[in-house]
Amino acid sequence: MHRGRDPFSWAPGQHSEIVDVRRTKKAHLGSVDAETFAMSMRHALRHVVATAISQAGLELDSSRVRYLALPRVGRKVVGDVYFPSLQGLTRAEIVYLGDGTGHLGAGDTLANLHDLLARDDHDPGDIGLFVCAGGGFTVSCVAVRLGVPASTHPSHVVDRDEKAGAPS
Repeated sequence: MHRGRDPFSWAPGQHSEIVDVRRTKKAHLGSVDAETFAMSMRHALRHVVATAISQAGLELDSSRVRYLALPRVGRKVVGDVYFPSLQGLTRAEIVYLGDGTGHLGAGDTLANLHDLLARDDHDPGDIGLFVCAGGGFTVSCVAVRLGVPASTHPSHVVDRDEKAGAPS
């Protein structure tokens, strides 16, 4: 996908001085049937979410599945592809947390986990689903038990001199 219609090259920069992912993405999308692509993405998204829930030992309608965090891709893509594909699949609240950062690639999952753990509106045992988007229109999903909300979690700050094995 990130090559678009460009032929293979021996070195970077042979086709363009700037790596323009949008140009090659648009070229790729122009080479496939839009309806087929949309159906494929919808199927892939629903499949990875259902698989993550199943592998966590839960059902799609489990009330323990509290959040479904979308990747931090652009809002247009979220509104056109991700939200409609996943709406109604689970009882989870679908959340988009990328306004402050934009897409972080593989970092979307960790940033979303961080932001959800910092919230005070989940219970121990609640499950968060984290959908990740990768290059080449790949998607994945991981289910994580969220644990204790940040405001009720005891502080675990350890002074450097109190670390295990440090001399007293």
